[in-house]
Amino acid sequence: MKCRLTFASALTSAMLTVLTACGGGDGAKVSPSEIEQLRKDPRVVRLGGIIERASALVIPAAYYDFTVTAAGQTEHVFLPMSGSCRRTRCTLRGGGETITTTLNDLLNPTSGVDVTGITLGSRQGFDTIHVTGHARLNEGFYDGSAIASLNAQSYGLWGRYGFAAADVLDGSFSGTSQGVSFKGNLRGASSSTVGTPAGSNPAGFGGAFWSGPAEAISTRSWNRRSGMATITMADLSVPRVAVDVNIGGHSIGSSGWQSIWLHNGRFETGAAGIDRLIGDFHGPEHEEAYGAFDTGAFVGSFGARR
Repeated sequence: MKCRLTFASALTSAMLTVLTACGGGDGAKVSPSEIEQLRKDPRVVRLGGIIERASALVIPAAYYDFTVTAAGQTEHVFLPMSGSCRRTRCTLRGGGETITTTLNDLLNPTSGVDVTGITLGSRQGFDTIHVTGHARLNEGFYDGSAIASLNAQSYGLWGRYGFAAADVLDGSFSGTSQGVSFKGNLRGASSSTVGTPAGSNPAGFGGAFWSGPAEAISTRSWNRRSGMATITMADLSVPRVAVDVNIGGHSIGSSGWQSIWLHNGRFETGAAGIDRLIGDFHGPEHEEAYGAFDTGAFVGSFGARR
């Protein structure tokens, strides 16, 4: 089971590793000199600082659509997962199991990554990145092992204090469990935020407004959709926010997103697969906010600036 849960962090981890740590696998189509040049880009340097200081990782949802053949029978499995980290302790849940790991292990995977493309850009005042690649996962678990070959795309964005991403993948896998061989194909989507939350609520007088880009993956078509997010505090003396995420010209949130109480700078509401939303304010003056969501139809994330 651990191998499946690892998929939830594979894409974001791969992208962060390539740009801020040890680079891609031996078969990377992006040359070492190109990656080295990218690492010197001020935008990537800032991203590296965000990751280095990070004390929290949120994965509100990762959906994986498996077709598995074992012992002459084929089964279709739609598997939801989630995970979160506070400081160094991380908890991943899925398939009826819970796994505890560390933030360092999730942000610095040992699996090989071959990067086939990296594009930097900007949107609504945030830096953006699109990474395509091929990831190889080789994982052992208590009753067997599995190998997966994944084609991945990651859509990330960051400002000064945090990072958010939406990832999509497809690929194949094989392995053994309790002595039985299995093989299959999968498609998946996940979203995440990484950073160091402020840990306190915005305060003051009057109202405040944050806005920025959003990225989402459809769990029906497995295609990427872009949009924007807005966060509104009508009265800073009342710790409550309204969040709107617009994807493809349509608001995808629920009525519950219009009145979310803040606790230590975090806004959190909803049920997985329906209207789940988790976000945090970042920066000494709460200049930014990052959040991730799971509506069942979409998983995605956003950044917003005051």
